[in-house]
Amino acid sequence: MSKLIDFAEDDDYNFKRSHEVLLKLSPISLDTVEMGYELLAKIPELLGETELYDRYKKALNDWAKSVGLRGNEALELLQKATLIGTPKAEDLTRKAKLALPAAIAFILRFMLILRLQRDYLVGFAELLRLRTFTSFGTLRLQAETAALIRHMYDHPEVATEWLGTSGDVKGKKFHNKYSQPLYKLIHAWKLDAEYSEASGISQHSRFWGLAPGVLLAHKDRLHPGAVGLAFTDIEDPTILLMWFCRMLRFHTKLLHCVEQLFPDIDASVFSSMARLTFTNQVEDLWALFRRRYAQLKKRGVDKAFTGDERPRTWVTD
Repeated sequence: MSKLIDFAEDDDYNFKRSHEVLLKLSPISLDTVEMGYELLAKIPELLGETELYDRYKKALNDWAKSVGLRGNEALELLQKATLIGTPKAEDLTRKAKLALPAAIAFILRFMLILRLQRDYLVGFAELLRLRTFTSFGTLRLQAETAALIRHMYDHPEVATEWLGTSGDVKGKKFHNKYSQPLYKLIHAWKLDAEYSEASGISQHSRFWGLAPGVLLAHKDRLHPGAVGLAFTDIEDPTILLMWFCRMLRFHTKLLHCVEQLFPDIDASVFSSMARLTFTNQVEDLWALFRRRYAQLKKRGVDKAFTGDERPRTWVTD
């Protein structure tokens, strides 16, 4: 059997085993993950109930009718139009000129919220496969995504630039131009610690990202002098719980930033989100981890995810 098949089968085993272990540690553990996802999924639902996009669309339609154009022809003319002097407040061209980038930005901000949902699920799925470098690495993407959502509100023209970032040259240009303002937002929301650590673990080849996946020889696993590549990054249930809680805590901070991600929406719209319940459950899990970690330091690592029942290494002499 090939190593790739071994790896895939090990993923299936680890996912099921992690699921069992977390439920044994705390019955609310996986329910808390589900609650976090439901909160993220609630955001686009609430956005869809607002009238913002309809207002942008009306401004564009009113202008298009006034000039007798439709579709791409109207959009092309509007994009090239230049406002001269000080237009009146009711000027249809002015309204349409402002509405176009705002409408594009609103749609992309909506889509970026969907990306947050996807990366949330990917992160926790990878963690249940006991793979820390990919699971924690999603936090960098989520922090950057959240910052983009807000920056596109403050500067709607950024949305159009972002759409054109396909390709290495354009992507680097966009990064160099906006990395600092995006990081300022990440720092302001106190997501910067996870952002930086996720970069070191997942985006760059640094020791901390490699160490959990390397197995040094000892009498139970490898012969003397051998070095192995572990199929998993976690061997102890308490360490799994630690990573689990750290990812959940990041998302409590992210969810409490929703009003700042969407300042163009009445804050009362988000009052129906049960964020406090989610935060309290995460803190209960964190308290459980602290108790178990104190015990772990006394007794040593519990090899709950190792043993002879399945292979765990690729051995290299």
